Amino acid sequence: MQPLMAHADDDVAEAVLPAMQLYVQHLRQLPALTAADRARVASLLTACLAKMRYDETFNFDREGEAEVEFLEYRATLKTVFDNVALLDASVVLGLAVEVVPRLLEAGRAMDQACLDAELALHIVFLVGTIAVRWEYRRA
Repeated sequence: MQPLMAHADDDVAEAVLPAMQLYVQHLRQLPALTAADRARVASLLTACLAKMRYDETFNFDREGEAEVEFLEYRATLKTVFDNVALLDASVVLGLAVEVVPRLLEAGRAMDQACLDAELALHIVFLVGTIAVRWEYRRA
């Protein structure tokens, strides 16, 4: 499933999202995750996070149909992120700690630095929202 999620065509990855959601739901029913399960989930989440990056052609000034479709797709990817966080928060946190600095470093060397920085900040925001939910549940 990971090669399909990482496919260059977003339509291919979008078609796999329902299967990915079912897979995460299946894993949530298991008593414990194996190391292999965690590795697969981390790989799928890595591909998911990469798909959240704005394309160079995204028009922030005038959102057309393509931009609206991407924002809806990004919201669906956020749902996957949230479900993985419910499954195993350590996978999400470990991945964020690994990916965010790499995105910020890569952004320094590329012309599209703002898009990588935005994705890094978006990931930090997503981790923050799940952290708030965890604290709310503890209270």
